[in-house]
Amino acid sequence: MAQSLQPKKKRGLLASLARSAAVFVAAACVLVAGLWYLARPAAPDAFYANRRDPIPPPGTLMASEPFTRDVPAGAQAWRVLYATTRDDDTPAVASGVVVASTGSGAASRPVVAWAHGTTGMDPGCAPSVLKHPFDNVPALKALLRQGWVYVATDYVGLGTSGDHAYLIGEDAARAVLDSARAARQLPGLHADGKVTVWGHSQGGNSALWAGMRAGGYAPDISVAGVAAFAPATDLRALFEAVQGTMFGKIVSAYLAEAYAKAYPDVRLSDYLGPASMILARDMAGRCVGGRATLFRSSRRCCCRAASSNGIRPPARSAQDWMRTCPAPRSMSRS
Repeated sequence: MAQSLQPKKKRGLLASLARSAAVFVAAACVLVAGLWYLARPAAPDAFYANRRDPIPPPGTLMASEPFTRDVPAGAQAWRVLYATTRDDDTPAVASGVVVASTGSGAASRPVVAWAHGTTGMDPGCAPSVLKHPFDNVPALKALLRQGWVYVATDYVGLGTSGDHAYLIGEDAARAVLDSARAARQLPGLHADGKVTVWGHSQGGNSALWAGMRAGGYAPDISVAGVAAFAPATDLRALFEAVQGTMFGKIVSAYLAEAYAKAYPDVRLSDYLGPASMILARDMAGRCVGGRATLFRSSRRCCCRAASSNGIRPPARSAQDWMRTCPAPRSMSRS
């Protein structure tokens, strides 16, 4: 009799452990889901909706107001809305930040047009909306000490409404060039000197495109030079190389979403499985880094929303996907 009870006790113990594990996993998923919800990007405030129709000519300053968040001592800043165009010439509105030192009395100040790296696809991922808008901007204080004006576009669709054309160079080039035009119109700033375009990563790509397009799109801007820091240029090689990293999966989600909206012949279903498509679209609605990235990863691991492979390379060829966004002609390809 005693021996017959042993298997029952073991089964009861195992069942109890299984129930406890299930409760723990469910509680963990509820916790992560709650944190995931709280980690959504902040919604841009009413300033970013301050637009008028019809949209004025590209480069027109549409609105400005003082900006103080993280602005270096001895400088003043404004956030701005200005008119630009998309790569198909559709009028659009972009936002950005302009910063200048308070001590310079120069009659004509040089301008550095900064093109930021990847922050996300959601309007709340605009640098001017984020808690620390000047993160990853090198030498900002040194730039201001020289008396130069810092102009940083958010790009269309970050801050303002509309789809963000992630790594679509023509679109970004126009936003960068029009931000320099708009800065000229801030009263008393004298931001009408030569312009240097400077960008990192995604912004490096934007800077190269701005340099190529300046003569045709904005001949009124005197571009003194272009500095591209780690530019995202050879997209085929770049995205194939980073697929094994979490950051690679996130930026691949951004690229998939942006290209599917911009190019009719790019379909998400050609590159993503059903579960991965759900995850990719969720990633595309979040900003890079910080809590949002952490909880995307945690939710996937805990609740198994998608396979551990995340976004898969296409069954045919990644080159087909990237063919509509060539690197600038001045850049060599391996």
